Amino acid sequence: MKKIKTIIVGLGKVGFEYDKNLIRKSHILTHSKALKKNKKYKLIGGVDIDKKKGCYFLKKIKLKLLIL
Repeated sequence: MKKIKTIIVGLGKVGFEYDKNLIRKSHILTHSKALKKNKKYKLIGGVDIDKKKGCYFLKKIKLKLLIL
């Protein structure tokens, strides 16, 4: 099965941040974690205007980053 390549546009609360400090790692609160866990999708990058958020995303998820 070919995976659908996707990117996250906006690395704010719902895009990435809500899952940062979870105690239970099994919970999924963000789009980025949902896409990483889903076998039908391949998360290939993230886009945000905030460079700090983008750099943290890149470091944590180990993906490509596009900064606008």
